[in-house]
Amino acid sequence: QETKKQFVRPKKKMSESEEISARLIQAYKKFLTKNVHITWSSIDHTHGRIDLQGLSLSHSHLVQLKRDPISVGFNSASSSCILSLGSHETVIPVVTNRTRNTLKNITLYLQPFVEGIADQEKFSLSGRLAWVGPLQIHISELPPDTTYPYTFMVFPVAPG
Repeated sequence: QETKKQFVRPKKKMSESEEISARLIQAYKKFLTKNVHITWSSIDHTHGRIDLQGLSLSHSHLVQLKRDPISVGFNSASSSCILSLGSHETVIPVVTNRTRNTLKNITLYLQPFVEGIADQEKFSLSGRLAWVGPLQIHISELPPDTTYPYTFMVFPVAPG
């Protein structure tokens, strides 16, 4: 249920920066209400959902938002990430510098997990998967607008 709201210019004349800020606030609010869903529950078995439609954002909130200097994505050598005994998957973490400066001494820690498992600490992958290549990657320099790909392979060693 997505609302189709338009940005309406107020009758009072806004400066260009105020108008940009107002448009950004509207865009962030639309993104948050569409993509963030918050539920709660208590020990007495009551539960509910927090509706973000009444969310109030201001210019000071926008000032706090900062774009991450790097982005990390993952590519896979195959179209399926379902692993069976005797198979393997080549995983390619891709680190991209999104700044105008060379970033130095970046350490990337990869933490394997299984999607859909609530308590990752109790569900250990060490007895189920093996991987070739370190899960900690050090990048001494990453120039602007540059991507650093790294490849490692994952092998299932036990069913499940």
